[in-house]
Amino acid sequence: MTEDLKKLESLNYKPTGVIANPNTAHAKIIDEIADLLAKANEKMYELPIHPIRSKAIEEIDMFQKTTLFELRKAFE
Repeated sequence: MTEDLKKLESLNYKPTGVIANPNTAHAKIIDEIADLLAKANEKMYELPIHPIRSKAIEEIDMFQKTTLFELRKAFE
């Protein structure tokens, strides 16, 4: 092995800072996404009634109920 390769293999790769606990960092990101979706959903109701608005509201609701739930489970 070369000297450089030996040095690289001996390095300590312990995470520091925000990523030190990835589960906590992931939970914060998922919470932020949930908050943004809730705000987007509220804003949708300020738009005039239109089929596209209704579809967007349905899709946000579906995302909150399924995908966001699955994300939380995946990163617990």
